[in-house]
Amino acid sequence: MIPSGSYHFWRHSLQLTSAKRRNIWVSTRFSLGSFYSGSRRDWLIQAGYKVVVPVYIGVESDRKWVDLPDGSFITQIYRLNLNFLFSPNISWYNYAQYENQSETIGWQSRFQWIIRPGKELFLTFNSPLIDPLERFTPQVYEARIKVKYTVRF
Repeated sequence: MIPSGSYHFWRHSLQLTSAKRRNIWVSTRFSLGSFYSGSRRDWLIQAGYKVVVPVYIGVESDRKWVDLPDGSFITQIYRLNLNFLFSPNISWYNYAQYENQSETIGWQSRFQWIIRPGKELFLTFNSPLIDPLERFTPQVYEARIKVKYTVRF
């Protein structure tokens, strides 16, 4: 329980990153500082690989250690990206995330077609609650079609 009141956060961080324009890149960041009435330490590790020009794979690990007067806890999030760029106008992005507090996996898939600048079509699919202990049976499905149409005058 965090009591209501005024809190000021002061954080320090150190980051090392290679150029993301390269075929393989890595990045890491460590930060620490105050967090409400306690402290927090974060460690983020990211890596990306351009398999071939239209295919990209990215992985990420985001860990937070939180120490509060009433107790301590650790949050861990793993992320995976698999993106396809079929042409400058057609792309398909896939994003999966696992987090340890609810022990669930979320997945989002987004297909984008730029018909002309200002006229775009999106097909999105979300499955935000998958419990890995239930043999990856999705609990929620969401599919949407989005149309972006810009009128200029």
